[in-house]
Amino acid sequence: MSRSASRSSTASATTASTASTSPAPASSSATPPRTASATRIRVCPTSTRSKPTASATAIRRGCVANSATLRAREEWAPSCGLRRFIAAFVRSFSSAADATPRPRTSLIEANRSKSLPMIGLLAAIALQPSYDVTIRRDQWGIPHVEGKRDADVVFGLMFAQAEDDYETIETSAMGTIGRAAELRGEGGLTSDVRFRSYRIEELAKARLARADRHFQAIAQAYADGLNLYLAKHPETETRIKRYEPWFFLAGVNLPSNVDGIETAPEPAKLVSLEVGSNAWAIAPTKTTNGRATLFANPHVNLFGPGARYECVLKSGQGWEFDGFCILGSPIPHAGHNAHLAWSHTNTRADGADAYRLTMVGEDTYRVGDKTLKLERWTETIQVRVQYWTENRKVALERSIYGPVVRRDGAVYSVRLPIERNLDYWFQKLAMNKARNLKEFRKALAMGALTYSNTTYADDRGHIAFWYGSTVPRRDPSFDWSKPVDGSDPRTEWKGFHTTDELPHVIDPKSGFVQNCNSHPWLTTVGDDNPKPSDYPSYVVRDPDTTRAQNSRRILTSQPKFTFDELSRLAFDTYLYTTKQRLPKLLAAIDRDHPAAKALAAWDGVATVDSVPATLYIETETRLTPNPRQSGFEEDPTAIRTAFEATVQELERRWGSWQVPWGKVNRLRRGSSEPTWPVPGALSAFGGIFAFSGPRIDGVHYGQVGNSYVALVEPGKNGRFEAVCVVGQSADPASPHYVDQAPYYAAGKFRPRREGFERTYRPGE
Repeated sequence: MSRSASRSSTASATTASTASTSPAPASSSATPPRTASATRIRVCPTSTRSKPTASATAIRRGCVANSATLRAREEWAPSCGLRRFIAAFVRSFSSAADATPRPRTSLIEANRSKSLPMIGLLAAIALQPSYDVTIRRDQWGIPHVEGKRDADVVFGLMFAQAEDDYETIETSAMGTIGRAAELRGEGGLTSDVRFRSYRIEELAKARLARADRHFQAIAQAYADGLNLYLAKHPETETRIKRYEPWFFLAGVNLPSNVDGIETAPEPAKLVSLEVGSNAWAIAPTKTTNGRATLFANPHVNLFGPGARYECVLKSGQGWEFDGFCILGSPIPHAGHNAHLAWSHTNTRADGADAYRLTMVGEDTYRVGDKTLKLERWTETIQVRVQYWTENRKVALERSIYGPVVRRDGAVYSVRLPIERNLDYWFQKLAMNKARNLKEFRKALAMGALTYSNTTYADDRGHIAFWYGSTVPRRDPSFDWSKPVDGSDPRTEWKGFHTTDELPHVIDPKSGFVQNCNSHPWLTTVGDDNPKPSDYPSYVVRDPDTTRAQNSRRILTSQPKFTFDELSRLAFDTYLYTTKQRLPKLLAAIDRDHPAAKALAAWDGVATVDSVPATLYIETETRLTPNPRQSGFEEDPTAIRTAFEATVQELERRWGSWQVPWGKVNRLRRGSSEPTWPVPGALSAFGGIFAFSGPRIDGVHYGQVGNSYVALVEPGKNGRFEAVCVVGQSADPASPHYVDQAPYYAAGKFRPRREGFERTYRPGE
């Protein structure tokens, strides 16, 4: 079904410019210097300081384009010139076309209007030079983006991302800016309601308006890079007609459940089977070459929103970084520079609370000795229905704590640290540019990461782990795992804990730290672990995951590791749950059955050739579809029944129960051939290499798990190895569509980057 254009986004806020600092990735190929003839790309900037208005008025350095009319003022000519006049005209035309929303808009009709040739021509003319940037693609298609300023680099990075996978960028952005329902229908309505309930757009624009000119220039470059791509590719079917600088700031974390109540009028229906990661840092005392080493291994979506996108960045303002972005974002999420490396794992650190309101009327509530009035308003959300969109009115309420949720006769208000989370990308940039442990800790002190742990290693031999980031200070006399009394002033937050007040480990005597979405109390071994008694009880809510237990097993298995040994361990597929679960399975089934004998002789490693791995994983999955949420079934009768059903199903579908795991656990991109056999399993089974997905015709095609695997020695001449799931490009015609898949499936890093296959500037 063809995708459609929908109403244009309103204008943003003011122009920006300069400043920043930091060195180069030790492991990537040196980037050749820019030639003197480097082209400058000028894009008419979108203002980032002006106050958002309900109309689609765009203000451009003396150029004013109203959403309904365009008045050509004589004074425009000397200050703006033809290109800016055309840019303003194009924006006003697009805005005017969408100025009056209709109750029902045909997607086909909206899509047809986008293809007017004049709009594409004018946009292409308008989007002309002001960024000094060069993109070089290496033999894996990874962009090495070099620019004079940080903003130049961001401009080139976003253009490169759009070249590789614009559709995913737009899909992610639609959710970020509160328009998911236009894309997903009812399935996106909850997200859009939360976006409006927390007033994300208003807060993001306000935060950008307070930013310095350097960051405003980066935000502008983000929008300009994507807009240039759309102008150069008018054939692209797009719902977002123009990207605005505030868009990427709006990507705050909005959990669907806080302390037992839903944060939106309707519960979220999609529950991820696997959201997690692994991260290790090994000290020089535990490596044979005396270098600190970081293992980075995020477990997220393999494709689509949330997917990892590799890049190498270098600016004349000291930004040099090699790592990955979350596709659609302009600043790397994790990776390394010339001095240090870090990665993240998700955490359940308690950064949100639910307040039970004491109502004294339909729309009034009490806090202490004050009676306050709920703020009430109505939002109109466009919701996709088959081939058109319909306007849906949603009534919203808000207290001083946040949006209001009414459940079973009770009234709750949900508080999230959104204003602090809006500093996320400011903090990420500071982390990218940090040159040592002191500077990195200063960046972490911004406390904007919300639901992330951080694992770190550097060229001076330091290793470290920090738990969480954004945890409010609370009165410890309350039970914060449940909704608290909103009428009691003592439940008010008292600022936020600093990173030093949260669990952390720096340079432990054991020589390693690890985290796999687990609690921080067993980050390492020995006395250097944080102690629960030293922290408020409300801070930590994570379990000790089986992957964390497996990591400690691995990292304590020998006194020192070579880089090559760590490279193999990064793809380890021993299922740690077999240590306890396999004996229970064997005790419950008929030990004389040949399948039971195969299981009894199994070493617990999920290789592609392993038949017992198929029997074990399929039986456990049949028992508990999502063990990460509810644990594994313990009843012997249920275990025996599940095992027998697994054997029967394998025999029915494949003609034998002797099915190698690689036959039913496979990697493919989209729904096309080829496919590859893959080791490993759902992360809940405790393997380091995680890979899982829904069963289709008896075969699990991976959708979540090891999205990126990297091992790096920070510093000069340090080694760096990495592999992504399939390839850099989402275009099936690209040579980089699945060129990394064979290495990933084999549990190996891809060959190192050597040379460049293409050098160009955005728009060329």
